[in-house]
Amino acid sequence: MKSSEIDDILLDYKLFDTLKAINNEKSQRKAANSLNISHSVLNRRILKAENLLNQQLVTVSNRGSELTSYARSLLDDYESYEHPGSEEDI
Repeated sequence: MKSSEIDDILLDYKLFDTLKAINNEKSQRKAANSLNISHSVLNRRILKAENLLNQQLVTVSNRGSELTSYARSLLDDYESYEHPGSEEDI
């Protein structure tokens, strides 16, 4: 199982898949559907991580759901860890 450690807190890859889906879909319901999970499971993942990290990860407005800058930074760090280097580095 893939995971990432942030400030000595081990986070499951499922959280990062969730953040990526929310970022792409701009909707928690659509993100849950794209991951083939229920909206309540998606919400529990977010709330659990927010409690562990003591940081808000997602904001909700009438325009939909959006990652906080902290969550985008986490996702960027995870993706660079998952896909180190690029063709520019070669």
